[in-house]
Amino acid sequence: MAQSRAAGKLVGHYHYAHINNSATAEADFFVQHASAQPGDVMVLDFEPYGQPVGDSVYASWILEFCRRVRGLTGARCWLYLNDDMAARAIRAGSQADCDAMRAELPLWKACYTGAAGSAYGFTMVGWQHSEQGIDQNVFYGDASTWANFAVPAPTPPAPTPTGANDMAVSPDFESNFDGLNKDLRAWCKAMDQKFDALNKDLRADLARKQQELDAIQAKLGA
Repeated sequence: MAQSRAAGKLVGHYHYAHINNSATAEADFFVQHASAQPGDVMVLDFEPYGQPVGDSVYASWILEFCRRVRGLTGARCWLYLNDDMAARAIRAGSQADCDAMRAELPLWKACYTGAAGSAYGFTMVGWQHSEQGIDQNVFYGDASTWANFAVPAPTPPAPTPTGANDMAVSPDFESNFDGLNKDLRAWCKAMDQKFDALNKDLRADLARKQQELDAIQAKLGA
């Protein structure tokens, strides 16, 4: 995988289902060992041939596994099925489970007959059309399709708002603030006193001017 990442390749992780185990335990094991990174896809290969579990649990097991993986990684698992397993899971599963599988899980279908065939109501994202030599596949989508199902990038935490009540105030700050407030009150009191004295002088000056004016008017009247 390191070489693939270094070459800029997209990476997927593939788990073969063992349904005699609990789906949750299988999913936890898958996630722990895959060590998936943002942009990676997670795949459940569901072909439980030879495992002593009836078809009726297929759909519910698939859902439990894929929902657990999504809860742990954020990725929507691709579901790898062939025609036989798809038909058996849908035929034996409850309607609710089958509807949920179709709605939640993209299908990667294995079919080697020359055509992809039925998608069984799923959204098909991949078709494995040959297993000769190496498996050969077609992906139905682009980079955004891949990213839609992959492990998402982590969401950065929202900044914590800092209100007035959230600010820690040190004792030194409180002491300095109290001293400054005391000085300010003293300055305001001194200014009030000066203003009162100035106002008193101004009134006295106006009174003298008025007396002088009255005297002049009296002389003019005589």
